[in-house]
Amino acid sequence: LVQRQRVSFAADCGESSVKPRPLAMADGVSAIATENSRLIKIPARCYSMVLEKFPADVHRIAVTIVQRVQRVTLQTLVKTLGLHTELLRRGSDFESPDAWANRMSSPEWYRLASNLSDVSTGTKALGDIMKSIISDASLVAAAELELHPECATTLRQHSTLVSLSKGETFIKTGSPHHALYMVLSGEVEVGPEIPGTSPSFYRFSKLEPGALVGRLACFSGDVSIFSARAVTDGVKLLRIPKATIDELLVAGPRAMISCFEQILSFLSPSVHLVNWCSQWEHVQASEVIARKGDPCESIYMVLNGRIRASYSSNVGTAVEEYGRGRCIGDIGGITKSRWPCKVYAIRNSELARVPVKVFEALIRMHPNAGLHFARVIASQVRARQSEQAASSVSGHRRVYHRRGISSGAAPPTPSIMPTYGLSLATIAVVPLSDVDIDAFCSTMVTSLKRIAPAKLLTKDMARQNLGEKVYRHNNALHELRMTRFLGEVEEKHRLVVFQADQRYTWWTRLCIAQADAILL
Repeated sequence: LVQRQRVSFAADCGESSVKPRPLAMADGVSAIATENSRLIKIPARCYSMVLEKFPADVHRIAVTIVQRVQRVTLQTLVKTLGLHTELLRRGSDFESPDAWANRMSSPEWYRLASNLSDVSTGTKALGDIMKSIISDASLVAAAELELHPECATTLRQHSTLVSLSKGETFIKTGSPHHALYMVLSGEVEVGPEIPGTSPSFYRFSKLEPGALVGRLACFSGDVSIFSARAVTDGVKLLRIPKATIDELLVAGPRAMISCFEQILSFLSPSVHLVNWCSQWEHVQASEVIARKGDPCESIYMVLNGRIRASYSSNVGTAVEEYGRGRCIGDIGGITKSRWPCKVYAIRNSELARVPVKVFEALIRMHPNAGLHFARVIASQVRARQSEQAASSVSGHRRVYHRRGISSGAAPPTPSIMPTYGLSLATIAVVPLSDVDIDAFCSTMVTSLKRIAPAKLLTKDMARQNLGEKVYRHNNALHELRMTRFLGEVEEKHRLVVFQADQRYTWWTRLCIAQADAILL
């Protein structure tokens, strides 16, 4: 859609004190054409029409956007720059006073508060009160999520009550949680847990009754970037399972957009800056990303796939491989040097390219990030020097783990995402004889789930998700859809096992091409 697009983004660092508006991602960010360009402008009404006609597809796209913001943008700010405290907006920005006043004046909330008071005093039968509390809380939650009132029935059937004592944590940084919570009584504080600091908990905001907690992780299905814990005794929450939320959001497109808008409005200007300036790139297997001697002007993050860097010298060749979640070009970018190696994809991959100027702008906005970035670079340099001293460069193959260097060096601040200590993401199982491949793969995946979240992917599953046309008629568009589908599967599971056919079919070739490791 974009022909010869060369657009540069500049951050207005001098107005960091300006309070951002909800969804105002352009605040402080300008887009400037650096050469004659041709763009296509898509009116907002087109998206509205698509939303009404294909809500399930829009939901999947929205979830993908949130996942990548969380896994790449937030991970970059935390792991590379150490900006734990700059991820979300602080204070009362989480909720306007008008919204809180309107909720408190509703009849459903009045009945809910009365029933919660009866629980503490014991004036009514506990079973009847609990049913009434869940019923009224479901009506309030439906209104907060902008769902149709009839959806309250579904919420009532699947929601449960949770009671907490003071200091008890119900959402933990770096841990998955498959539910959305609404505060019914007491107070809850939200913020990241920063390892190695005292105190380790940094409070972003204190939430009062009626507030929803955990939208981001519930919507994306990923681990949480912050923790939530009770400030007072007797905190009561309504727990809504993620599966129920997903079902209702697909059925109510307007509610889905409202939830998406709320999530984006919580994120800080720094997150929006990186998100706006990042470019998502799809590269084919063997496609060159950077050549030796080219200026290193961007840092690449591997969304899915596998990238190889090949170093050639008088004494031989060294190879480094980068899996999902790894950064490439950070050292060259910060030192403004040239690529010392040839970088190319060894299988179909998706990358996020972040210009070095964005990192420079963030460091100017947050000076402490520069010191953290220097520590990260220093740890990587020490690790590479240790590897070179431990063995000869000639013929030596250095393989980077997904989040960490194989030599054991760790970044100054641990990642907020789980690592599981694995250096691969996909495994292809290719049968060479007449064996029960279904039973073997099923048993293998069951065992792998004890190590990390694992998924078995077969030809029938791909056909069911993409349709018969994509499976049978191979062209550039269908190949792109297949790659995106496989990327989504990888993003949701730490390990993916591809079950190949008994014969050397197109599906078998695809399994081999997507695999980090092949079992024959």
